Parts: sequence; C-alpha cells; structure tokens
Amino acid sequence: MVPSLTPPSNQPLFEARRQVRFGDCDPAGIVYYPRYMDLINSVIEDWWAQAGLSWHAELPRRGLFTPLSHLETQFLRPSRMGDTLTATLWVESLQRSSIRLQLLLSAPGPHQERLVARVRQVCVDRDTQAPCAWPRDVRAQLSTWLPGAQPAG
Repeated sequence: MVPSLTPPSNQPLFEARRQVRFGDCDPAGIVYYPRYMDLINSVIEDWWAQAGLSWHAELPRRGLFTPLSHLETQFLRPSRMGDTLTATLWVESLQRSSIRLQLLLSAPGPHQERLVARVRQVCVDRDTQAPCAWPRDVRAQLSTWLPGAQPAG
C-alpha cells in the first residue's frame, strides 16, 4: 500500500518543522536519503513524547521499547539546504502489539510534497525481547490519535 499524500481530516495530526542543514545534503546539494530516515525518526520520537510516552523516560520505566519493524518511503521531490520542511504525522492503525504511522514531509507552497512514509513499530518487552500487547493505559493514550478521536489535552 502506498503511503497517503493527504493527511486525514477526521483525526488528530502531529506537526513538526525541520530545517534542512548543510550536513543533511550530499555533494549534489540535495538531502542525502539516509538523513531523511534520521528526520523521520526524530519526528516520531517527538510524537511519542507529545503522546506522553517518551522513549527516554516513560517507555523504559515500563520495560518497553518500540523498534521499527517496517518502513516504506516514497521520495517525491528533492529538498535542498535551507528548506523548511513540515512533517505531518498521523496514526493509521493500532493493533494488539503494534502501531502503524504515516508521515508526510512537505515544504511551503502548492505541490511541495517531498516524501511520504509508512512506519510500523512494535511494542517489545525489554526483558524477553519479544513483542507484547500494549499495556491498557498506553493503548488508551495511543487511541486518542486514531481516526475520529478528539485531540488529547
């Protein structure tokens, strides 16, 4: 399934802005594709913190982590040093032990979509290193980001 270019209108969205810096670019002057993966990861990490489930505090305290199990990307247009990109993230689905997110990176103006991505993360027990069900309260927090949900806070 190809990631969506259009964020849904019936659910909470998370937005973050990132500026493309010199170190993000290859000799051709465009964003080097692995740097997009770093950018995607930083946006997802910020979203988890916004959801009240930070990777460095709350999830480790619970003995959980959320490794990536699947990533799809589609590169649409190049980004260059100095561009300001807006990352829009939304929850596509929440399963027993995983969550699927979609991300759209765009620049200001019409037809400035740069990249779309679908990411699947799995809830993993730190001790057993095996997938586990989301704890009930974590699932409830994540559910506030599903289609039709009202934004938290």
